[in-house]
Amino acid sequence: MRRTAVLVLAASLAACAAPAPAGLDPARAQAIEAGVRSLTDAIARDLSQEGPDAWLRHFVDDGTFFMANDGQLAFPDLAAATSAVNAFDPTITRMGIAWEDLRIVPLSDSVAAVATPYSEVLIDTAGEEVRLGGYVTMLAVETAEGWRLQHLHWSSVPPSPGGGEGGRPNETERR
Repeated sequence: MRRTAVLVLAASLAACAAPAPAGLDPARAQAIEAGVRSLTDAIARDLSQEGPDAWLRHFVDDGTFFMANDGQLAFPDLAAATSAVNAFDPTITRMGIAWEDLRIVPLSDSVAAVATPYSEVLIDTAGEEVRLGGYVTMLAVETAEGWRLQHLHWSSVPPSPGGGEGGRPNETERR
């Protein structure tokens, strides 16, 4: 499973530097980019309105979902992600995520690689604010329900002694 995650991540990263596949109609490539951008916009909006539980409806539910974090398999499947989100959701009163310099690369007629720096703010039930930041790669697939995420890999900016670098938040900068 780990080898599969590494291969998918490597393919996703390589795709971010490559043009759309030859033979993909330019209009279809634009439609894919628009659809995936709509997905990422919906994720940001839904998380700010509903909290962590909103993530779950943006993941594929066909048995192929998995997520890695900082080089480790975090969720081998949707059931593990659902369990973790259900435990985490009640601890958060508000959250927000922002994608910065979003890159979307159509890989086929129904698959796209997504790569972007992110900034995230979580406010827990005690009122404590946690700022997260780093880089995320995603594999988006078109399903009968629309665009969904099949794979994510989050890489976090490591904490530094004096706070975030270059205005970016630390992995767990608390306020």
